[in-house]
Amino acid sequence: SCILSRGLGDVYKRQPQAFAGWLRNDADAPGRWVLSLVGGGRRERVAWLAAGLLQSLPPDDHRARSEWAARVAGHAGCEELVAEVASSWGKQNPQQALDWLEGLAQGGAPSAAAEKIFSDWAETDPAMASTHLTQMAAGPAKDRAMGLLAKAIYRDDPEIARLWASSIADENLRQITRRLLGETVPAVGDKIPGLLSQAE
Repeated sequence: SCILSRGLGDVYKRQPQAFAGWLRNDADAPGRWVLSLVGGGRRERVAWLAAGLLQSLPPDDHRARSEWAARVAGHAGCEELVAEVASSWGKQNPQQALDWLEGLAQGGAPSAAAEKIFSDWAETDPAMASTHLTQMAAGPAKDRAMGLLAKAIYRDDPEIARLWASSIADENLRQITRRLLGETVPAVGDKIPGLLSQAE
């Protein structure tokens, strides 16, 4: 750990390689060391080292990456790290990535990463996305997902889209989404003006 403790400079530029070598010798020690720095007034350094450890893990090893991201998820400065893991995983398996994010979320609060994954999924596979949606717990995240699904499927199935929009529990979001769907009827091409920025 003395090598990794040297301060800023070339060592940090090579930190993923340094972490990779350390992980080969002791899979748990690097994570313990990074977390031991939490609370020492080194918030930015902790976030940087946490990101370096993540980069040392194979990009397709979503299990290891998500386990590490979950360990640092509550620490200041590590939000982007969690989003990076979720986004990468979501491209391969949106169901698992969303389940993981929902497990991390407190009180069902929607996250930008979850919404982006779900929005892309609703565009490419609306049937599977809607199945996932029916299994979500009621709350803000589910309401936002229903709005995203309604917008994604409106062009191909406007009646089902309106049903999803009408199912949104939050009255304000429900009205915004329903008005949005109503305004897409004229020929506006792929650009949906006005309410789109309010609903997203």
